[in-house]
Amino acid sequence: MLQFLLKLDPGLAFEALKPRPSLVCPCCGANVIIVRTRIRPPLSKPESGGAPEVALAV
Repeated sequence: MLQFLLKLDPGLAFEALKPRPSLVCPCCGANVIIVRTRIRPPLSKPESGGAPEVALAV
């Protein structure tokens, strides 16, 4: 709907995108294939269920 009101052609946006340049492996010089572009956040430590750590003042 917004594209109709603003008279935009969504196909033109995709035509302007250039393909990614290929990356070269520094060791062997071969083209590198990107498998995943999103890196997941680190998992939090699982709760051990034991006694909690407590700082003791001496």
